[in-house]
Amino acid sequence: MRWRQRILESVLIPITINPPSLNIFLAPFPFYGTRLWFDTRARQWRDASKLWTTPINTGWMTLGKNVISLRRFDPEGERYVAGLTTRASAKVTSIVNNGPSATYDTLFQKKPMALYIPVMLKNLSPEEVADKIIGSREVVDFAYYCIFGPNPKTSEAFANLNAYAAKFPVTEDIFKKYFGEDYTTFHKEVYDFYTKLGGDKNWGPDSVRIPSFTEKDPPPLVHFQYAQRSQNARIISEWFATPKDKATSRRTLRLALEKNPEVANDLEFVAEQGVIEARFGDKTKAIPLLEKAVSMNVARPGIYRLLSALRLASILEEKSYGYKLTAADIESIIKPLNVALKFSPPNASTYQQLAAPWKYTDVPPTAETLDALVAGCHTFPDNLDLLEVALPVLAKQGRNDVVQQILDEAADQVLTWDEWEQLDTLQKKLPAQ
Repeated sequence: MRWRQRILESVLIPITINPPSLNIFLAPFPFYGTRLWFDTRARQWRDASKLWTTPINTGWMTLGKNVISLRRFDPEGERYVAGLTTRASAKVTSIVNNGPSATYDTLFQKKPMALYIPVMLKNLSPEEVADKIIGSREVVDFAYYCIFGPNPKTSEAFANLNAYAAKFPVTEDIFKKYFGEDYTTFHKEVYDFYTKLGGDKNWGPDSVRIPSFTEKDPPPLVHFQYAQRSQNARIISEWFATPKDKATSRRTLRLALEKNPEVANDLEFVAEQGVIEARFGDKTKAIPLLEKAVSMNVARPGIYRLLSALRLASILEEKSYGYKLTAADIESIIKPLNVALKFSPPNASTYQQLAAPWKYTDVPPTAETLDALVAGCHTFPDNLDLLEVALPVLAKQGRNDVVQQILDEAADQVLTWDEWEQLDTLQKKLPAQ
């Protein structure tokens, strides 16, 4: 394990970035040199992964003083993959160069190829490889155009389509419901936009600019700096925590603390210690670490939610069965959540935790807490897990008119049959409205 850890410390994360608005990092990729990858963390961009298997939540980006440009496709990389996958790579290139498909008829049913994975082991024909490359390009082009393109209506339509696609197959009628156009018309609109930008006559340029900034209102400059030991250790610990390699994850933080005790003053490092202890270690050790991070005003809402959850669990474990939370208990549990509520964007988990303690106490929630629960339910009316814990609290406090309004909003959402049953069961449990 230690050799992997040393390699990651020396190679993987050479820099950090300020401001961290785009979560940018550098990493070396074979054959293509070092590239700048990014995650916008936009709601629509994240949700795009629900619609397709291609990993379009990340992509290449170039930063300029007043320009951000996105890479649509990589002809060199495509040729390389085609060469490994089939001996007729020239034929693949020829097919791809003929341009995109005539319509989106099959795009939503395809599984486009993620180019930089070992697909070369598959025995594919030139036509199959070309089809996957074209599909992969079209998926990215569709997402780029919807989120960053010139039509102001496409971003919300894209988000709604993704929400639907996460639960049901996409048909052309559904597409028309959200976009107001059929596949062929919208496909033409997309590639009219790209080809007018120059570049390849059928595809347009391999990169496009995001018109987010103007000379009058330039974005803040991005400043790079060498990562400190606390930052390296935290990121690498998270890396190993993902596949649940708890021993290496915890050891990475412990070694950093032993060799560089000053890392204990880094709030992000302290927060990560708390998270890892809560996940793999001793939850009683996690609470003081999280409390320290919170006292240092760590800007991670998940830390506040985790602290609140551990406090509730700790109190209930220490007390006998049937214990009722006191006003002091409630305050210690709710206080971190009130901070988490101030972060943007809102998170359904925060509201869900805000509703959780009230079944263990006779202390009534404050008006502010009830108002927050109402706001959360209005924001996430399709989150049945949230409604299941929040609506009984609101109903118990006499907010029946609001409860019915939220139930009506939930019924207007795109729900699966299981979710309809969940909503119906919830409605039967609530007092008659």
